[in-house]
Amino acid sequence: MSPIIFATFKRYRYQTMLISPPFLPADGDSATDSWLDAAMPSPANEGGYPVTGGLAWHGGLHLVAPAAVPVRAIADGTVAYVRKASAKNSDENDPLNYHAGAAVSGWTSDGCVIIQHDTEIGSGSNGKVRFFSIAMHLENIPANIAKGKKIYRKDSIGEAGWINGRASRMHFEIICDDANLAKLVGRQSGDLPVNADGRKDALYGEVYFHLPAGTIFFNTKPQPPAPAHPAHPAHHPAPPPPPPVQLYVTTDELYIGVRYAAHGYVSTYQTDGSMVGGTIREDDGEYDLYQSAVELNTQCTSAAYELLRFGRTIGEDALAP
Repeated sequence: MSPIIFATFKRYRYQTMLISPPFLPADGDSATDSWLDAAMPSPANEGGYPVTGGLAWHGGLHLVAPAAVPVRAIADGTVAYVRKASAKNSDENDPLNYHAGAAVSGWTSDGCVIIQHDTEIGSGSNGKVRFFSIAMHLENIPANIAKGKKIYRKDSIGEAGWINGRASRMHFEIICDDANLAKLVGRQSGDLPVNADGRKDALYGEVYFHLPAGTIFFNTKPQPPAPAHPAHPAHHPAPPPPPPVQLYVTTDELYIGVRYAAHGYVSTYQTDGSMVGGTIREDDGEYDLYQSAVELNTQCTSAAYELLRFGRTIGEDALAP
């Protein structure tokens, strides 16, 4: 690795946490939306977020376990609370037999595991965050899952149990307090301003670019100036690269989300958060970032890398030119 780019990595190498879904189905491209949908299937008209089909507040999602797939810890952490499941029975007076005698009735498992997660999303006190993942309605929680136990991402914490007599169900939720929420979202209320760059003390997850209506799209990326002719640089400058061709002008305000997981992934969103089209994948996009930065600017590769990775320079190195 180039010393220049290593300095950039070192500067922003926070102890970011890998997070995965509570179910891990067969291998696939785990950065795609389709794989995530398969890993977190949610039954229709049941246990929605933030309101259920019965118009009641609901802090998480009900998920259906893929066949023979256990519930996994979503990230490294420490068990904060555990309750083993009560024995299933058919006693209509048992409070876990919800809605006994009604059209939708049946046993509901009460096994629960709560895991505390501590990580860093940036520098300083605003970069240290704590959140909790909650897995409810579990069965067969392993005996070694106990309060205070260190746990690692992908560890099995039990099996999806019963909800209203329906098998292979669980409730999944992620929570934090107000102070940690403010660190994660960078504000107390309202929308993020789009007339200024985002934070520099927290760099994690998807990076978003605001495109006002009237933004122009071109057919090629910017090209660096071609070097002068080696024999007579003053008299025979190299021809300039061909100008890019305008392809499209936006008519709506949009946001572009870019994330990296070996490959590069680009998604387009409307202002209400709904996606436009599908996610575009750039094969080996993350691996190719350094070479792309060298091609873009050899005078200050680290600044060019930041520009490509974060959309702007975030360190003390300046682009030249």
